[in-house]
Order: sequence, then structure tokens, then C-alpha cells
Amino acid sequence: MRTPGYPRHITSSACSVAVSFYKVVAERGVWDVDLISHANLAWASGNDRNKEIAMLQWWIAAERGYEPAQNNLAHVLDQGSPVTCLL
Repeated sequence: MRTPGYPRHITSSACSVAVSFYKVVAERGVWDVDLISHANLAWASGNDRNKEIAMLQWWIAAERGYEPAQNNLAHVLDQGSPVTCLL
């Protein structure tokens, strides 16, 4: 069966697969926690333990595709701070 307006290679089965993957991600993700804000506050505290927590939260947010978290983590890793040696 072909859906009007869609290219021939996109079938209803491809759409159903995409919807099922989207459903899995939406159901398993924790989306109500603002990891970036928590990480920024932890980093601002200044102690090494909180900086480790901040890096972990940025890492998780980066894996979820948040660009600010990717940038923050990349910057800290590029600086080679002593905190990165603890990971």
C-alpha cells in the first residue's frame, strides 16, 4: 500500500517501525529532570566531588543530544583539569 505524497521507498511499515522506536525512547527516558541546570549549579559550587557530578550530568545530557551539555563537557575535557583525572 502506498501513501499519497510520500516517496515510493517510504512505506507504512517503515513508519510503524519509526513510531515504535520513538515510543520506546519516550517511555524509557527521564525527561522531567533538568540535568543541565543541576550540572551548572554543581560545577559552580567549586569542589571536586560536585564537579564530577556536573560532568556526569552533562555527559548524560550530551548523550541525549543537548548541545550545551556537549559543549560544556568538551570544554572541560579539552582543558585537562584535575577533575577529569578522577573519572
